[in-house]
Amino acid sequence: MAALRRTGDVWHRLLSVPLARSERDVAQEHRDIADAVIARDVARACAAIASHMWTTTQIVTTGLT
Repeated sequence: MAALRRTGDVWHRLLSVPLARSERDVAQEHRDIADAVIARDVARACAAIASHMWTTTQIVTTGLT
């Protein structure tokens, strides 16, 4: 299962980076997620993950249409 998830992560990264039409600080998005998790702030962590995934999804789907 972990290998399948990594494969999906690589696929999204390969698609989203060249398709992105605006600057995006992915490292900051990851820090925000990690900070929320470390702080045990479930609501903030879920919101950060959802935002990160939504942005990636929008980049990929917009770029492929």
